[in-house]
Amino acid sequence: MTKDRIRWGILGAANIARMMVMPGMQEAQGAVIQAVASRDAARAQELAAAFAVPVVHSSYEALLKDPDIDAVYIPLPNHLHRPWTIKAAEAGKHVLCEKPLAITAAECDAMIEACQKHGVLLMEGYMYSLHPQITTVMELLEKNSIGQVTLVRGSFSFPMEPGENIRLEPEYGGGSLMDVGCYPIHLANLIFRQAPETVQASAIWEGGVDITATGVLRYAGNRLAIIDSSFAMWDRQEVEIVGTTGRIRLTRPWRADDFETDVMVESPEGSEAYKIAASNPYKLEIEHFQDCMVHRRQPLPSPEKGRDVVRVIQALFEAARTGRELELHE
Repeated sequence: MTKDRIRWGILGAANIARMMVMPGMQEAQGAVIQAVASRDAARAQELAAAFAVPVVHSSYEALLKDPDIDAVYIPLPNHLHRPWTIKAAEAGKHVLCEKPLAITAAECDAMIEACQKHGVLLMEGYMYSLHPQITTVMELLEKNSIGQVTLVRGSFSFPMEPGENIRLEPEYGGGSLMDVGCYPIHLANLIFRQAPETVQASAIWEGGVDITATGVLRYAGNRLAIIDSSFAMWDRQEVEIVGTTGRIRLTRPWRADDFETDVMVESPEGSEAYKIAASNPYKLEIEHFQDCMVHRRQPLPSPEKGRDVVRVIQALFEAARTGRELELHE
């Protein structure tokens, strides 16, 4: 590994890797996609050919043993995040793991501890948080542009195509909260700089997973977040941040991708739209993590923030099943 050359290994041939992260790596300065591995040899060969990747490994274990790999990207199903992050850490590889970090907070702890023990960095793939529109939002909040924030509303939904899908498998950590509801939870925690104290929830269950879920998160100081996620609703993503003297709205908060976006602010002084130029958040994610590797800095947001999201999701599941408001516990 050098400042100008970080060699990546891709642990799996998931669509998120093919469609989003690997193209982002190709754009990122200093990133080299050195190798791919898949349990399906044909898929691995196809993926390597599509991105001109020089090395194809027949197993994840073989990729982790490759001395020419500095860091790995893990786009595997949620239940495989813990074991393969730990194996990667033991092999001395830095890890970019897809969100959510794991299925339980205990699994997150094991991943964080393994990476610390073996001296490698762990970053979770909340690419949205590195997009300039989120940077703009946080700067506006720091300037007290809308007063004290009292409410964050976040939505992320899309109609899932019928058929087999690992996101519908409970044993794989499926469900809408795990897949897309994690985003508004993550943002609310960033804005309030902590995890909520209590949660309430309701959900529609099919096949053991939440197809649709809603949650109310109560933070210290009587601040609230209202979130919803769904695999059975119109394709939508929205954020509203309400303060004592105004509000901020985002219409493409999670998947800005390469679109120009607006950060819309309303206050007693009037309305203003901050134009945010198109920017690939996956490229920014890769470049941020690489900079952290070179300078031995903790990636932001930290994996502990991801652990907090998983804690909230676990509590929301229990609250939805019991119909009770629950306190969040470690």
